Amino acid sequence: MRCPQPIVVAAAGRRRHPFHQADGCEPLDGPRDRARTGLQPLALDTPAELKIARSQRLVRVEYRGDSGALESAEFPLDGLADDPAFHAVLRAHHVETIHSREATLDDVFVEITERRLS
Repeated sequence: MRCPQPIVVAAAGRRRHPFHQADGCEPLDGPRDRARTGLQPLALDTPAELKIARSQRLVRVEYRGDSGALESAEFPLDGLADDPAFHAVLRAHHVETIHSREATLDDVFVEITERRLS
């Protein structure tokens, strides 16, 4: 089974370059790669690990309040199973969505390269 392909974000001087994917599990940050490309790696990991490292450990719940209007609340992911406020929302309201506050690869790209994709 192949492991997930790592993503490398690299920089040369003050210029930051977009993601480069390795063909397998071999990192692109070896001395030979730096000499060939002139790039210094800024981040090297799988997409999942890059997103997790930049995610907020929160859960956002959107639900219908007593008036029927859409309301939302955020709860810490740590200790969520024992959070009485979280359980109260689930029991007392019609839940529309529950989402973790996971970073996207776009968030990772912007944080590392300091620029947005168009």
